[in-house]
Amino acid sequence: MLNKSDKTNGTCFLEILKLRFREKQSFEKISSNIDIPTDRLVDAFFDMAEYSDKVARL
Repeated sequence: MLNKSDKTNGTCFLEILKLRFREKQSFEKISSNIDIPTDRLVDAFFDMAEYSDKVARL
């Protein structure tokens, strides 16, 4: 689901998840690594959670 979104919308959701949970990086460090402002990164993170929750309920 996230891979498809990344390809279709030019997002980097999979990269964000990898850096946040596998590499245990802070939002600030992730934002500097992928060159996205921290506030947009946090918004994207919560958008992913909301979207995945909707898909899980189907």
